[in-house]
Amino acid sequence: MKNFYSWYKKHITTAIFIGLILGIFTGLFLAGRSNRYLLSPV
Repeated sequence: MKNFYSWYKKHITTAIFIGLILGIFTGLFLAGRSNRYLLSPV
């Protein structure tokens, strides 16, 4: 368990960074799609 904690502390920043990037990309993608639907007259 101690070994896992040291690995976790080492990689938590990377995990947060990747999570933020994925969240931003997903947010932009969903916002682009919803904007396209809202702006389209059909």
